[in-house]
Amino acid sequence: MINFEKEVLSPAKLNLNLKILEKNDDINLHRIDTTMVKINFCEKLKFSIKSNNKLSNDYFKFKSIPLEQGCEKDEDNTIYKACKLWQKKRNIPLEINVIHDDNVPAGKGFGIESSNAGVTLRILEDFALNRLKLNKLKDDELISMSFKIGSDVPFFTNKSSIAHVSGFGEIIENLSYEYMNFLIAIPLENSSTKDSFRDLYENGKKIHESFEYTKLNKRIKEELIKNTSYEKWTLTGSGSAHFIKNPDFSQIEKSKFWKDYKIVICDIYNDN
Repeated sequence: MINFEKEVLSPAKLNLNLKILEKNDDINLHRIDTTMVKINFCEKLKFSIKSNNKLSNDYFKFKSIPLEQGCEKDEDNTIYKACKLWQKKRNIPLEINVIHDDNVPAGKGFGIESSNAGVTLRILEDFALNRLKLNKLKDDELISMSFKIGSDVPFFTNKSSIAHVSGFGEIIENLSYEYMNFLIAIPLENSSTKDSFRDLYENGKKIHESFEYTKLNKRIKEELIKNTSYEKWTLTGSGSAHFIKNPDFSQIEKSKFWKDYKIVICDIYNDN
């Protein structure tokens, strides 16, 4: 029996910009053009991993405490999907328990479920390399595996703090960066990704390249501009959270609208 335990951070992301381009009907996905940055707004994940070579290679046992946000069973969990794909690729018996704190809310555009999946794949590779003494998977193999879970997962599997992401999410170009910090306003309402994509269209024709034009996100941005001392709010993902890059923090006290929002102040997550 080989045991492995590790506690790691799973960072949220912000989209510094985002364009939703044409849709490929064959795979039911839109091309994107975006710059993503990982931020120091994180969940803690504690992994306990076991592999016993006396068991059959298809042995798999998984438990998440608690279930990921919005999941009714483990099989809906992105961490579960990452573990299952990895185990099938590696062809080894695997038992994994993960405890996470749900610190980052889902439905706000932070991609936290994708982050959890990407971080999980990296932890499993750490386990394979350092405890099982297996060869490392090639980068394109990990990216391919990540993409099967979700279009944001390759960015989180990739070890970079900021990157230009294109294609359907699988083309990643790491970028250098200067220090940035962020003021993030998180509303109570969740944004539905499915509904956000629907709102890009009118009478079957795509009329927008941004999720800023959905009814929910338009209302939130208008409220923030009207009721705070800041004007240049940027939407992250499909929403509903908005942020200011490198804000003048002296203006925060002049805004009296924060009671309906959770406010997070953070900088770039150093993914090294």
